[in-house]
Amino acid sequence: MLKRETAILFVIYSAGLILGEVIILKVDDIDSKRMMIHIKQAKGRKYRYTVLSDTALKILRQYAKEYRPKDWLFPGGNEGEHLHDRSVQKIFKRACEKAKIKKNATVHILRHSFATHLLEGGTDLRCAILERGYMCIASCSSGSGDPFFIPINQGDNPPVFRVFHDFGEDTDLILKEGMSLVAEKLSDFFRNAIV
Repeated sequence: MLKRETAILFVIYSAGLILGEVIILKVDDIDSKRMMIHIKQAKGRKYRYTVLSDTALKILRQYAKEYRPKDWLFPGGNEGEHLHDRSVQKIFKRACEKAKIKKNATVHILRHSFATHLLEGGTDLRCAILERGYMCIASCSSGSGDPFFIPINQGDNPPVFRVFHDFGEDTDLILKEGMSLVAEKLSDFFRNAIV
């Protein structure tokens, strides 16, 4: 059984979301045809699209099959409410404890890691801009008004979305291992990411 906590942390990292964005995601914000997530109330009350990896889609499909969310993708404890930000912070803290991470970290480190790994993987720097001191990805326009990603490398080194983002064949392992695998992967990159 896939734990909800695993799906939440996976979506935050793999899509580069901030805490306020993940808790207000609705089921219909997941666009599996275009492989994008629609963020309707991003920073500055703007909307944007971000990437939905094959692995994230598989995780979300398994999550939806088991939890049957109706409106909010991650519903809260009270009927009709979304998950509270403090709940996600607690989930993240437990994952860090399980990974034996002693350094003080917040959920926001997942977003920074997402941006760092995109750039390391070859995503065009022109699509990574600073907005109020935070990395904002997917701000380029395709001409249709829809933001998108521009990969810079298409040869031998295509863009790589590391850690949770592109497990490829290991999706079944994520579904099976859940928080243990998330904790292990968190541990791997937090050791270097947290000052």
